[in-house]
Amino acid sequence: MQKLMVFTGALCVLLAVACSESPAGSGGLESSETPDYSVDGIGWNEVSEELQAAFVEAHQAAGVDDRPVFEQYLPAIGPVALLDYLEATYPACHGQAHSLGKELYRQSQDLMVSLQICGTRCTGACMHGVVGEALGEGGMHQDISGRMEEFCASDAMAVHKRGNCAHAIGHALLLNSRDLGYALEACDGYQLPAMRYYCATGVYMQYRDWLRAGEIPDDRPTTLYPCDEQELFPAACYRYMMSFIQEGADLQGQEIIAICLNLPEQDRRGCFHGFGSTYRFGVMNRLESEPDVLRQLCIHGDLADQIMCVEGVVEKMVDYDPAVALQACGGLSGEIRMICEDAAREGMYRLDKPTLKYYVSSDNPEEG
Repeated sequence: MQKLMVFTGALCVLLAVACSESPAGSGGLESSETPDYSVDGIGWNEVSEELQAAFVEAHQAAGVDDRPVFEQYLPAIGPVALLDYLEATYPACHGQAHSLGKELYRQSQDLMVSLQICGTRCTGACMHGVVGEALGEGGMHQDISGRMEEFCASDAMAVHKRGNCAHAIGHALLLNSRDLGYALEACDGYQLPAMRYYCATGVYMQYRDWLRAGEIPDDRPTTLYPCDEQELFPAACYRYMMSFIQEGADLQGQEIIAICLNLPEQDRRGCFHGFGSTYRFGVMNRLESEPDVLRQLCIHGDLADQIMCVEGVVEKMVDYDPAVALQACGGLSGEIRMICEDAAREGMYRLDKPTLKYYVSSDNPEEG
């Protein structure tokens, strides 16, 4: 803990954000009205049944826009208890923990404590929210483009994969600039193409979340926008935009496949990656009755398209159930099965992904 405090403190100086002078968890509540922003705060089981019921009712009613609920209940319940609830209630609690992480930093104004509380909980989403809030719009540091490498290489972020950190920075870049083009260009601040790609995934996830929450108007000029204008990382765009594209245009699976097949090579691969990611829950639900369901889903296009589809399904599935992710690979054979099993073991955010060449364009070579 002392080592983490030292390096996180240095990180706070580097990024000009607030940090506490005392370690997280150094003391309990001074009174029942004092928020407990510490790693050893109370758990969900220690919250009164009345308060539990009130939060659950409010959270379930909130839908996509659940941040106001966390704003209201975080001081009374505490972040540890809320993370306990989210992890017990949702398979990966990724979307929900984004909002919680944002609100945790806004209320505590303490990057060190917030990162310690979040750790890797809710598949890193709590950390994503903290970083986005601390470094994004309204945060205390408005120019992070020259400090991204240092941030993700710091000991304070050592508990996270570096690619996961880059994803969080992508959120922050768009929150900071509110300019999609600028945020994507800023991802070039990373040296490795893999880090630039994962940064772009964070940008597009934030853009999609804004659209879903109605925080920006859906005045996209084409059905596939902005993915049909993405030159470097179409897979990053389609991974996070495909479900929104599908819902908005009321497209069925076969219609999406037809769209993907008619795209240029790099865009086609990205499109099939987004297609696979969108149907990962369908694969999980049908796996017991149809052991080869993954093969059936990802049979379209050439081998590269099929690989991109398979990784779109499996890598995120690891966050929900690694054993099921590996089981899903059982219906495949040959090279694609080996790639699938590798994805099931490693999950998302690998910097040494053998298939990286399919994720970046020829203008953004793998060397770097």
